[in-house]
Amino acid sequence: MDLFNSDAEYEEQKRRYKQKACKDASLKFTLLCISTIMGIAIGLFTVFFSFISQIFWFGSFRYALYFFMAISFVNFLFYGLVLCTLSSQESGFLKAGITYILYSVLYYLGRYIFEDTWYGTIFMIVGMVLGLIYIYNFIASTGEILYGVDNYLAMCWDTYRKWITFILIATLGCLLVFFVPIINLIAAVGVIILGIASIVIQVWEIILMFKTASAFKNY
Repeated sequence: MDLFNSDAEYEEQKRRYKQKACKDASLKFTLLCISTIMGIAIGLFTVFFSFISQIFWFGSFRYALYFFMAISFVNFLFYGLVLCTLSSQESGFLKAGITYILYSVLYYLGRYIFEDTWYGTIFMIVGMVLGLIYIYNFIASTGEILYGVDNYLAMCWDTYRKWITFILIATLGCLLVFFVPIINLIAAVGVIILGIASIVIQVWEIILMFKTASAFKNY
């Protein structure tokens, strides 16, 4: 009888621990979802003010551009830190968070600080490689904590991983041949097409994050 009670208490403790972990994961994925939405919105404002400042060159537009660039960078860091806090549930999230933060730093160095230079391109290429490492660790870790909660959603994340990996590798290939005459025109068109595809992928990511947060909340 004592053994039966002990087993029942153990299972109850496991159930409570799982529910607590799911509630924490739900909160973290909600924050990641909000951060991703903010990133898209800030990115649109950044592109807008960059375009306006190049046409009119008004100081106020330039200051607005710098402001949104700074906010965007802080948002990137916030996203990476939230990922790191998920390492209590799966160690791969720590690698994902660190590589994402490094990717963000290199991306901003290449995109804004050393724009239109060969070493700026190198920063972006290295950043893309780190982005692939981030994607692998993030989705693998998400799948690990989702199995047993929502197996179908875990498979959806794996499908997402394949598509975004293809886009990152294709973008990396375009950057590598960007300085080759004639081919660079094809690469430029490719980057534009991949940029549009990345917007669709980001919307997909938001949907997956929202569903993931809901799955953990309702577990």
